[in-house]
Amino acid sequence: MDGLTPNQTHIRDAAKYLSSDKCKNFDEYLKQFDWKEIDARWREAQDFAKSQEAQDEIDYDRIPDKRRFSYEDLKDANHNTGRYVIKKGYVCVVTLAGGQASRLGADVPKGLYPLDLGFENPLHCTLLYHQACQYKRLLMSLKEPTLYWIIMTSASTDAAIREGMTKICEDINLSMTDISFIVQKEIPCYDLNGQVILDGDRIKTAPNGNGGFFEAIKPELPRLAQKDVQFFHVYCVDNILCYLGDPRFIGFCIDNGADCAAKVVQRENPEEKMGVVVSAPRKFESFNPQIDYYLQNLKTRFLEREVRVLEYSEMTKEQAERAEPFTPVELTFCDGNIANHFFDIDFLSAVCSYDLPYHIAKKNIKHFSLKENKEIVTAGVKLERFIFDVFPFACNFLSYEVDRELEFAPLKNPDSAGVDCPSTCRDALINAHSLFMSWSCMTKKILLDQYGPHFISKYGIISPLLSYLGENLEVITENKLGVINPVGAFTVNV
Repeated sequence: MDGLTPNQTHIRDAAKYLSSDKCKNFDEYLKQFDWKEIDARWREAQDFAKSQEAQDEIDYDRIPDKRRFSYEDLKDANHNTGRYVIKKGYVCVVTLAGGQASRLGADVPKGLYPLDLGFENPLHCTLLYHQACQYKRLLMSLKEPTLYWIIMTSASTDAAIREGMTKICEDINLSMTDISFIVQKEIPCYDLNGQVILDGDRIKTAPNGNGGFFEAIKPELPRLAQKDVQFFHVYCVDNILCYLGDPRFIGFCIDNGADCAAKVVQRENPEEKMGVVVSAPRKFESFNPQIDYYLQNLKTRFLEREVRVLEYSEMTKEQAERAEPFTPVELTFCDGNIANHFFDIDFLSAVCSYDLPYHIAKKNIKHFSLKENKEIVTAGVKLERFIFDVFPFACNFLSYEVDRELEFAPLKNPDSAGVDCPSTCRDALINAHSLFMSWSCMTKKILLDQYGPHFISKYGIISPLLSYLGENLEVITENKLGVINPVGAFTVNV
């Protein structure tokens, strides 16, 4: 066990509980790790955490109103732009699905967790099935365009997700041709003293956060650029109200010159545990040649301040409660980040070269103790990179506010938590689809009678194979003109 640093010698102590053969194999296994790098990563994360403690000393503000938008700003032309670039094959959708679902307590990845959505087949009640149906609906409505779909997995989720997607594609007769996979890194978990946690005769590892997307996608960019992909829609798999490849959002970002954008929702109250999109004084410093070139050679419309996400755990009480002077019921820092992003390929190519900081996420970590010969739980740390740490490099960032009831219901916790859990996800989808029906003057009974339980669940949840965002429901009344809905110009064709 040569190469262990002084902080990691507990590994040598644990090895005495292994047989001689297993100890030899364990020793060989440990050679793949750079222990100096593992210690350095821990120290850098501690230093970064300390640097975030003085948030009250930074001049945070909202991002300027000229870069804050909402449904009210959406035009038919934006929707048409989104449809056009998708149809031409200029768009790649990336689903972030590498998380281990440790908070949820599931033994399958979040994307394959069977929710109680009221369909007979449990596979039809999963997030990835729902999103695959959205993908197919887009292809059908745009007459078979080329829409690239990449799913990011991790070592913890890769095999299960590939198997699950194969079953899903067979079920809905979807070709896997334009669906591909990338795998994000996993890194060691630590105890509170910076010692790596052992899981039997292996190091306990975890995915390195949704910011691991940049390192994972970087090798794919030349191939995608060669295929003329120019724009990326990147979102987390756990939001049941996410719309894969949303042409409204994509078109709006393109028409407004965004290189980087985020969907946001209004933060409900000062105590809500949600990071917020803010602006701060821009740091004119060198990052690396690729980012320096990007910042210096693109004509910018928004360069005076940089965009950041201020985590709820980093906000002072004053910042969390600060209200606008002329509208005191409205929080100043109100733009809640929901991990739903747009990037253009120039921006993405530049930031993929940036070494993102690691954030400390304190977790209760299950692992097998060799000494106690059983599974135990240790208070520990997972280090995570966040996708929003590239926001400061954007030249033309915009935020796009969406209705929480229509576009944000994450799956994070078990039902016992009562929030962001399977039952709240189901209820949010039921409520959203009730609105869809009301826009078209439909009822659950009429739709069930017309299309059957494969397309309409017993709870009134509508399969995206039938309707992406409320369109197409009115055709059964022979109204071919479509219905304009509050979130922007979806008619019979998506």
